[in-house]
Amino acid sequence: MIHHFLRAGGGLLLALSIGQASSVSLINPSGEQNSGTDRTPVPDPTFPGWKGGNAQSIRGNTDGGNGAWRISLGSGGEVRQMTHHVVQAGESFSLRFEAASFSGLPTAVVAEFFTEPAPGTVNVIFSKNCIFTNLTSGAWEGFQVVTGFGECDAVAGQLIGVRFRNTDMAGKFLSIDDIRLESFATPTSTSFSTLCG
Repeated sequence: MIHHFLRAGGGLLLALSIGQASSVSLINPSGEQNSGTDRTPVPDPTFPGWKGGNAQSIRGNTDGGNGAWRISLGSGGEVRQMTHHVVQAGESFSLRFEAASFSGLPTAVVAEFFTEPAPGTVNVIFSKNCIFTNLTSGAWEGFQVVTGFGECDAVAGQLIGVRFRNTDMAGKFLSIDDIRLESFATPTSTSFSTLCG
């Protein structure tokens, strides 16, 4: 599987050691909690954690080790989840996930960090086009979107959420799976360039 590391801002990214990471809890991060009915629309009461539209929980065609289900986004579709994590000054975030192009072969998935100034009002902090390099239906690729330390200071004290969107034209479907969100309080001394910036 191909892995892409995408910086939310420009320039160099400070490497984040696993020892300093704090996992930010997501509900149903791989779509395994569901009604058991293939192609159940999202949102749905039997599919906890996620809001959105033009999305489904689909059984099968997952990447190895990620369970039996995936979250599918139709053209113009989105899923989002607000966490219980309060943004702290100086903090950095890492959003890792796997994605694959399916019917119609869309070229990218948009990954975003957001806050909600009012219930249901999405305020996007960072947005990144995660471009597929393998336009073969069902070819899973790993992505990581990372903010710099202090880049979220403008929303310190607010809860952070994650959102995924399919902005491709009609008839194009993609899927996401194995979503992980982490926060980092301090940088390490090692830096590396990202593939896309």
